[in-house]
Amino acid sequence: LLVLSACKKDDKEESEVQAEPGKTISLVETANDKAINEKEKQAISTTVLANGIVLSDVIKKTGKPAASTVDLGMTLSDTDVEGFQNSGFKIGFDADSSITGAYFLIKDVDGNYVDGYYDVNVNSLYNSNSSNLRRQTSIARVATSNTQNSEYVLEVQFNETIPAGRFCGELCVYNANGVGVIQTVCIEVESWGGLEGLVNEYVVKEQNLYADGVVALSEVNERGDSWFFVFNADGTYYELYDKEYRVDGKWAYDEEDQTLTVIDFSATNLTTNEVEYSPEGSFYFDRVNIIVVGNEMTLSKGLLIGGVTYLDEIIFKIK
Repeated sequence: LLVLSACKKDDKEESEVQAEPGKTISLVETANDKAINEKEKQAISTTVLANGIVLSDVIKKTGKPAASTVDLGMTLSDTDVEGFQNSGFKIGFDADSSITGAYFLIKDVDGNYVDGYYDVNVNSLYNSNSSNLRRQTSIARVATSNTQNSEYVLEVQFNETIPAGRFCGELCVYNANGVGVIQTVCIEVESWGGLEGLVNEYVVKEQNLYADGVVALSEVNERGDSWFFVFNADGTYYELYDKEYRVDGKWAYDEEDQTLTVIDFSATNLTTNEVEYSPEGSFYFDRVNIIVVGNEMTLSKGLLIGGVTYLDEIIFKIK
């Protein structure tokens, strides 16, 4: 779990990205963007998958699970899921309250299976609804996960060998009466970066929270240029906060859904020089919607809670 961060390495690094007078933000793909994003369509082999996928608190078994015998009401939140390099992916689903576990198989896009399957106890499937955020400021609200409303969540991690590309998996749940219906999920592992038009140095302008379309909270950044973000062309990013903290991570743009994901991998306290690492990554912005107008970029995400539709947004402007 990362904590609030931002910090300063040196003056040279702060100026890696300079905003030109009158510069605007663009969501138009360049030829280089298309080449990067094309890697996401390539098939990942079973050999790579076998060595690169990690599940915690599971039992790896040989062969295949027993055939389906009962309907346990499993419904997936998504059948096409985004994954992220050095991080992983999540599958959210609902099912009968009597389930005692789930089986998960991995295969390539051509239907070739990785040997064996995973037996996941139900205690490892409960959705904690934790956002894995490093701070409790209002900006953190935008990082709400796409699996937030799912009763159960299967979390799968990648090591450093999983590249951008595509593969699939099969998931089913079981209880004392038998095995439920198997359903297929396909995963697209995103390339880092993917949109040159977002490569800029930004400051936070304001943050807003809406409830059923009415402003419930609005905060203007009073720290000025001391709180800013830098998105680099290679998909890395860093955030500096009041010259006290620095966060380093990576960003990915989904050109199909026009969403942005930012994942943190380390946070440094400049006062104490203490560095906290998150090897699997901590989501800062999780597939948030992005709108650009001129030199401003708005990130937002909606969530339905207790019959109320909330919309969180944060507005950045080029520094």
